[in-house]
Amino acid sequence: MIVRFYKMNTEITYYFDHPYNKTITNERAVEIVLGLRYIDLTRGDLVEIGAVTPYYVNSNHEIVDPSDRMATTKEFAENYDNYNDKNVLSISTIEHMGMADRFSGPEKIKNETLAFDVLNKIYKESKSCFITWPIGYNLELDKKVKENLNKFNYFFYVKRNQNPLWELINDEEGFNFNYSSPFKYGNSIIFITKGI
Repeated sequence: MIVRFYKMNTEITYYFDHPYNKTITNERAVEIVLGLRYIDLTRGDLVEIGAVTPYYVNSNHEIVDPSDRMATTKEFAENYDNYNDKNVLSISTIEHMGMADRFSGPEKIKNETLAFDVLNKIYKESKSCFITWPIGYNLELDKKVKENLNKFNYFFYVKRNQNPLWELINDEEGFNFNYSSPFKYGNSIIFITKGI
């Protein structure tokens, strides 16, 4: 793991650089470094929804994922019933819930409200949470969150050019970005937080 930092005006931003998925070239550069900071702050009772961090660092917390080999609990997030008083981390996972890309074979059923329902459940039941996803991947989730934005603590990191710099913004402008256009993958990432 290499953490790079860049200075933009007076702000210094740290980025996670790892060969897995060429992290420095996509939204993982910001998500992972902030997710690892969240893990350091929580110090216990942590559950991760979607197996992401174990591909970058040694993880010793519970990981809920129905099919990933790194999961410690093979379960769908909507069926997991132990969010109460837990610190919940989810990096670019929730946007897949209810989408056809989540399943294979004849089970390709799309449930447009599932991602938002799971987000609400985690937000209400958890002690703290740190949830991210790229704007524009699950348009229904984006729409529902925007309609209910006053219920959440949030911020965005947006990419306005091809260099690795991401800009922190705290307003709804973060919803005005597309996924994989003009740059590959996420061009805006929303961070939903509670208790941190």
